[in-house]
Amino acid sequence: MDSWIANILNQKRGLPNFEQIASLLWEIWKAQNHFLFHRHRISPDKIVESAFALANLQKCSQQQDSTGHSSWLNPNRSWHPPQQGTVKINMDGAFPIANQMGAIASIARDHSGSLIGGFTHSVSTSSALETEIQALVFTLKDLLQQNLTASHLVVESNSLILVETLNRCCLPPWECRALFAECIVLLQSFCNLSVQHCCREANALADWAAKAHGRGCLTFEGVWRLTEKELRPGDACIACS
Repeated sequence: MDSWIANILNQKRGLPNFEQIASLLWEIWKAQNHFLFHRHRISPDKIVESAFALANLQKCSQQQDSTGHSSWLNPNRSWHPPQQGTVKINMDGAFPIANQMGAIASIARDHSGSLIGGFTHSVSTSSALETEIQALVFTLKDLLQQNLTASHLVVESNSLILVETLNRCCLPPWECRALFAECIVLLQSFCNLSVQHCCREANALADWAAKAHGRGCLTFEGVWRLTEKELRPGDACIACS
């Protein structure tokens, strides 16, 4: 396989570049697993379309890295509180490969780092990316229910594909387009909301909450509003790290 890819790249006759080839191989592998484990056939056209969309996102990311971080790429390796008057919401999704049920979590904190609310939910999903998008959909709907459309809000996710697709208006993978379209419609309701990328370390509390919900380890269900003291001591440390 390695020599085959090398031969294609050495020909240099208008053939797909390395990112497109790698993305195509990845999508073929995923389609094969879908058929083997779920008996779900994916058409070749959709496989190619998804591969080129993924390659385009990768290319955009590499170009951005060469010119410096954009406003939605956060280089910090730990969580930092927002400016006073702004609420930062960290969200994450957990997708166990064994089944088609995922868990999502959304954590809202103010400028002092105090936990002011959030939620956890179980969702029906078929991929890690779909789980992340559903986390954003549920987060936006929760903010709408709280009538926070005019508030200053920062939503952070460690899913680079999710953030790049929304901010660059890139073509999303075909299986997630309906969810992305729903996100775009919901985002139009907010005046001062930005969706930014953060590293996994900065998303530790949301990651813990999603995984804990998936394991059935949380005592609360659905939407909740609580303070730092209601978390276990170890979890409060994660929130303020």
